[in-house]
Order: sequence, then structure tokens, then C-alpha cells
Amino acid sequence: MKIAFWGNFGSDNLGNECTLDAALAAARRHAPSAETLVVCSRPADAVARHHVEAVPIAPSLSTARLPHRRPIRILRRLAAELRDWPRVVETMRTTDTLIMTGTGMLTDRHAGALGMPYQMLKWASAARLWRKEVLFVSVGAEEFVDTAKARMMGGALRLARYRSYRDPASRERAKELVTASAQDPLFPDLAFSLPRSLTTGHGDPPAGAAAVAVGVYGMEPSAMNAYVEALGIFVLRLLDRGHGVRLVIGDAEYDRLARGRLQAWLQERGARDSVLAEPIASFQELIGQLAETDFVVATRFHNLVLGLLLGKPVVSMSHMDKNDEMMAAMGLSAYCVPLNDLEPQRLLESFDRMERSAEELRRGIQERVEIWRERLEEQYSTVFRNVIDKGLRGDAA
Repeated sequence: MKIAFWGNFGSDNLGNECTLDAALAAARRHAPSAETLVVCSRPADAVARHHVEAVPIAPSLSTARLPHRRPIRILRRLAAELRDWPRVVETMRTTDTLIMTGTGMLTDRHAGALGMPYQMLKWASAARLWRKEVLFVSVGAEEFVDTAKARMMGGALRLARYRSYRDPASRERAKELVTASAQDPLFPDLAFSLPRSLTTGHGDPPAGAAAVAVGVYGMEPSAMNAYVEALGIFVLRLLDRGHGVRLVIGDAEYDRLARGRLQAWLQERGARDSVLAEPIASFQELIGQLAETDFVVATRFHNLVLGLLLGKPVVSMSHMDKNDEMMAAMGLSAYCVPLNDLEPQRLLESFDRMERSAEELRRGIQERVEIWRERLEEQYSTVFRNVIDKGLRGDAA
């Protein structure tokens, strides 16, 4: 029996990588005899990070960068897609189940005509061609504006035997694609089921003044200067109070520039050496660094998730409703600050409220995280039981 996990994995987005790791760990717990395959954007990276078999979602896009006129590039891309269909069909012939795994995959943002919505429909169609199972498990849905791409995503959702969403906003958007999604269940983000071994045994933060992990986010160039200044002022205020500060990121590609700009801003004010900013290349390294702090103030969704898994009170500098939805479900709506036009004073006031209520918040976070772990185990039991039953029926046939 073989299970394929599909998504934008093998990337520098550490949130996507911890989502995949959680799904793979669940497969090992609930279907230990199953083979696993990862269908992702960068297979070589997925193999190195997760030690799994991996294949690409799409054919190589290198032809798009050749010095040809646009119509020729389009024809080359279409030809590559036609050649890729037999590979996808054959992959699904030898796979029992295709699981669309977490992340905000239901979106047309940054997607070309043959981007992720099309690829999702392609793989789901190939699976159903062989009467294989398609499941969407705790997926997120972001805003979409392109009708054609929305129809592709809707087509993929309709081919699924099982669908669940990570928050109410995602399910509401999915209803625009598939009306029946209104009845689909809600489950927490899969990263809340990461093995306990990853989030325990790190020890307590150093004694003394509280340490704060400040997540740096890769803003658009037009907003970068104002963002760096606002976050820099907040960091200086923390330092003035005697807090330790550690800068963390959630995407090794998009966030490094912003972190470098913030470090340069702090250096101009003589504060760079007072702030820790160590390299982060994996979500495991991110967990290790977060474990050495008492509080987390971040924008990246999974910076917040991993902080919560470690029992840390968090403040969300929110730029998407997925942050607000999760914070509300965790009982932390009072600690959300808009990222757009970030105001240092408002951020500091939210941090102060969090710090004053820290002990109570830690207890509530730990209780909620345990409930969410149990909820996700319920979902895994249902998903993998059906996968195993389907595999046994297939074997018997």
C-alpha cells in the first residue's frame, strides 16, 4: 500500500515542511506498513529533509527561461505538460491514496495558467482515473480572484472522497468552489500533531529577564522601510526593558532580506550586537530557537503554531485571516495586531497585556494544544483506517 502526500513541499517555507513532517509521522503511527511518496515542488529537497521518496508536481519550468518569444515559450510549456500526463497517470496507478496535505493550497495567488490549481486538478483526475482515493486533510483556503483557476480547484475538491479545513474562513471560501463543503469538518492545522519528541526536552529559557522571539516577515519592497522601522522601534523598547531578543524567520528565502534590513537598522542605532539572529534552515532549528525564549511575537503562521506547541504566549502581527482564526480558536484574539501600518506602541501594548497574563495564558495554551492533538488523532484514525481498508480491498481484488 502506498500513500502519496501532495503539496508545496521541499521548499524554504518552514511552515510547509513542518506540516509535511506531521503528516508523515501520522502515517507512521496509523499505517506503519504503508509506503509513502511525496509529490512536491522540489523533490531533491524533500528527500534530503524528510528521507522519503519524492517526485515533482509539475514538469521542469526551465524552458520558460529560454530566450524565446512568449508564444514559443507557451508552446514549449504546453508540450511539457502533455508529456507529463503519462508520468502522473502511471504514478497514481501504483499509488493507493492521494492526500492533499494541509497548507494554504486552495489559492490562485502567484499561480500561472498551469500553476498549482491546474496541477491539483491534474493529480486528482489521474488518481480518480484509477479509482484511487483523494483526500483533502486540514487544508487552508486563501482568497482567489481568477474564475478559471477557481473552477480547477473546485473540480479537484469534487473528486475527493474526504475534505476537511483548518478554520471556518477556509471552509467558507471552499463553499464558493463546492457547495457541499458547507458540511465538511473543521480540524486544526496538522502541525499541531507534530511528534512530542520535537517540542519537548529543550529545557527552560535562560533565567533572568524574559526572552522574546520576534518573527521577521518578508514584506513587499514598497512597505519594507516602514515595517523595518516599526519593528525596530519595538525591539529597542524590549531591549530598554532588559528583555532578551531573538530574531527568527519562517521562510528561508523570503524573510532573510527583511531580517538583514532590520539588523542593519539596529546596527545604525548601536543595538545589533544585543540581538540574537542565528541561521535557521529547518523547522527543527526554528523549534530549538523558539524553545530558548519565553514569548513569541510573529507574523508567519507557523512561527505562531510552533510557539504555541512549545507553550509560549504569542502575539500575532496578522496579515491574513488564518492568523486571526487560529488566535481566536486559541482564545488569544486580544493579542492580534494588524501588520499593515504596524504601530510600535500598539504592538508594545499588546505585548504588555500578554506579559502580565503570561501564567494564565500558558495554562490555557497547553490545555488547548492537548485538545487539538486529540482532535487531529481522531481525524488521522478516520483517514488512515479508510486508507488501510481500501488497500486491503484492493489487495484482495
